[in-house]
Amino acid sequence: MNRSGLLYILENQVSVPTDNLLQWGQWMEDPNNKQVASTEIDELRVSTVFLGVNNQFNEGQPFLFETLVFKGEELDWEYDGARYRTWSEALAGPDAIVELVKAQKTDK
Repeated sequence: MNRSGLLYILENQVSVPTDNLLQWGQWMEDPNNKQVASTEIDELRVSTVFLGVNNQFNEGQPFLFETLVFKGEELDWEYDGARYRTWSEALAGPDAIVELVKAQKTDK
C-alpha cells in the first residue's frame, strides 16, 4: 500500500514523510515525540500535538499539528481547535486559544 504523503515523523522539528509503517508506529508510540505544547488553565488543558498523519484532504501542504482544549481527559467542545502545517506555526498558534480560554475563565 502506498502511503506517500500520508504518514510523517519529526526530525529536528521538521516533518518528514515516511512510507515505513513500522518506523512510523514505533516513533508515534512515544508521547514525548508528539507533544509540542501544553498549558494548564485551572481544570482545562490546551494541548498542541504532532498528529503524524496528513489531515489536509485537498492539495497543498499537509496539516500535521493540532491544538485542542481538554477538561480532564475529555475534549472540551466549548472551544474550537486549530490545525497547523509546521512546527513553528504549532508553537505560536495556541497562544490565541490560551488567551481566549483565560479571558472566558475571567468573565465567568
